[in-house]
Amino acid sequence: MDQLRYSWALMLHSSDPRFTDFDLSPGAVHSRTSGCWFSWTSIQEKSGIVGTSNARIGNSGYVNDFVPARPAVTPNIVGYRFVAADGNVYRDGYTSVGVWNAEDLTERSLVVAFDGKRFLILATLPVRLGAISQLPDLHTQAYHLTLIGEGKRGQKVAWMRLVWF
Repeated sequence: MDQLRYSWALMLHSSDPRFTDFDLSPGAVHSRTSGCWFSWTSIQEKSGIVGTSNARIGNSGYVNDFVPARPAVTPNIVGYRFVAADGNVYRDGYTSVGVWNAEDLTERSLVVAFDGKRFLILATLPVRLGAISQLPDLHTQAYHLTLIGEGKRGQKVAWMRLVWF
């Protein structure tokens, strides 16, 4: 049975007006509108990431000029619009995991596993998401999903890790 487990979460805030509208999160997070990559040092404890320090404008999380591939086909989920996905998932026939935001602009998102023919809603979250990245676990079939909120100017942004096992 597919399950999503909470690992850790933080609410990030910056007075920098460029800290908004996130669309990529491979480590550093990218603002679509400002073009800036924001990075920080994560404060790690046994329970996971508990804080950040040394926030700064950083380098791209990708090789220069690399643009992540978008899935060729994404499910049409009534009441939601596709936001972002990360491919290279090999779990129960699914090939991607992604996020969809509510069309009505409420604070609600779906985390969805999918392939070209079917999809599985893993979670409904009470935040609007802007990006997702995933890494497979080295010792199990689990995937670590890192999510960042879409980021509205002057508001706190959710940053979290969920584990799909």
